[in-house]
Amino acid sequence: MTIEKKEQQNTVMIDFLLDDVSLMRNSEDLDHFISLESIVLHGDGSMDLPEDQSEKLPDNIHEIPYKGNIQGFQNENEINIQTENAQYCITLK
Repeated sequence: MTIEKKEQQNTVMIDFLLDDVSLMRNSEDLDHFISLESIVLHGDGSMDLPEDQSEKLPDNIHEIPYKGNIQGFQNENEINIQTENAQYCITLK
């Protein structure tokens, strides 16, 4: 699958082979930077970089962090998730 993340003026493309999905809850947000909740995608993936380069995702996970409200919808080949900070379009191959 492909994950397209749009945050402010930046777009990141990630190629991902999904093994599992989980939800993570952090007990405290000590620095107000880490979200208290995340959707965690487990599997093998890489992030596209400029000049046809790519970088393997650390720890074989990709997190979709959110605080409070999260919205999503799906159609035949795509899942769209909207958080407070970013929009994610997950396309199945």
